[in-house]
Amino acid sequence: MDTFHGSYVHVRKSKLAYNNLDGEIPRNLTGLQSLGYLDLQSNKLTGSIPDSISYCKNLTAIILRLNNLGGNITQSLGSLSKLQILDLYSNSLSGHIPVELGNLSSLHTLYLDDNDLEGNLPKELGYLIKLKKLYLSSNKFNGSIPETYAQLVNMEEFVVGGNNLSGKIPNYFGNWVNLTKLILIGNNFKGNLTAETFSLPQLKLL
Repeated sequence: MDTFHGSYVHVRKSKLAYNNLDGEIPRNLTGLQSLGYLDLQSNKLTGSIPDSISYCKNLTAIILRLNNLGGNITQSLGSLSKLQILDLYSNSLSGHIPVELGNLSSLHTLYLDDNDLEGNLPKELGYLIKLKKLYLSSNKFNGSIPETYAQLVNMEEFVVGGNNLSGKIPNYFGNWVNLTKLILIGNNFKGNLTAETFSLPQLKLL
């Protein structure tokens, strides 16, 4: 992929999914300030997510799933205040989840599953009160699920299986009345699920 030039300054949607695109995402994205939707899923992209993506202030969706992206998740994503969907599923991303993602107050969908991410789950994700879908499975996360996640009362799908998480299963799951999917398999949790969790009205998969 080559650099986006000035002639693309008014592009609002970029849908290049399901192709054979390879190489890196362009480093220079400063000319795409009108871009609101970026979908590059299911290609062969390599390299890291460029810091310059923070210049695309109107982005509401970034969909990069099913590529070969590596390196750390850039903390510059945390400045995209309009972002609603961040989908980085099934890449080779490493390092920690940047705490700056806790600034994404409009975010309702976050897919970080099937990568090589590690460390503790940041408590800052608990500030994302609009979050409905959080997928963190098949990584190398450890520690416990933060108490701040009790604020995620709009959660519908919470998937953290296949990590090294530990500690007690949070009681506040029983307050997530919209929850349809709760996946905790393949961790080191202890304790009991509350009766309130088992009786959640929308729960379909536990």
